[in-house]
Amino acid sequence: MNTRYTEIFLFLSRLSLRSDKGFAMGFVLIVGVLMTATGAVMLLRSASEKEKVFLQKKHF
Repeated sequence: MNTRYTEIFLFLSRLSLRSDKGFAMGFVLIVGVLMTATGAVMLLRSASEKEKVFLQKKHF
């Protein structure tokens, strides 16, 4: 396992030992980052597809 991910896992496990509130906060942060990354990738793909369609229409 990558050391960076190991450190994150250890941090989250320490939070969860303190209380369920800490675990939930860590979980929500990770899910939020994943959703943000997914949204960014979808926006980039959409822009790329728009450009392809524009270039195809321009040739006809």
